[in-house]
Amino acid sequence: MGEVPLDWVVAYQYVVGCVYLIIGLFVYFRRGSAHKAQHFYILCLASFIFFCSHYTGRLDAFDKTIYYANIAAGMAAAAAFLHFCVTFPERLPWFHSRIRTAALYFPGALLFLAYLAVSSGAVRTGVPLLEVRWLLDRIWMALVAGPTSSAPWR
Repeated sequence: MGEVPLDWVVAYQYVVGCVYLIIGLFVYFRRGSAHKAQHFYILCLASFIFFCSHYTGRLDAFDKTIYYANIAAGMAAAAAFLHFCVTFPERLPWFHSRIRTAALYFPGALLFLAYLAVSSGAVRTGVPLLEVRWLLDRIWMALVAGPTSSAPWR
């Protein structure tokens, strides 16, 4: 069994992730003290990790770390983007409490805990793990695409 050649889709994800990182670093170092520059950098860093970290399937300790970092970064990037949208260029009038800020991150954190519980074996279902992961991935996509696609908050 030989080395698998790099697929063009994965290479494209690497390019997109590196572009996110370069833009985030440029904004942060150029205008680091500007309003929301650090928030934008964190958004770009989470997007970079999401696009550029892929686990191999060996599932040793390092591979598991990459797997969980990829999932956490994807959820954090979606929540950070939504948070950035409701607070830039100025905070929306209805969005002034810390509870509402936490509410943006809570669904992603809850879903990440579900990923951890299922993949670690703490929660066992009668369904095969591949199907559970497929279901969790679909919930993740709804979580990422749902709030940002309709944009009723502006």
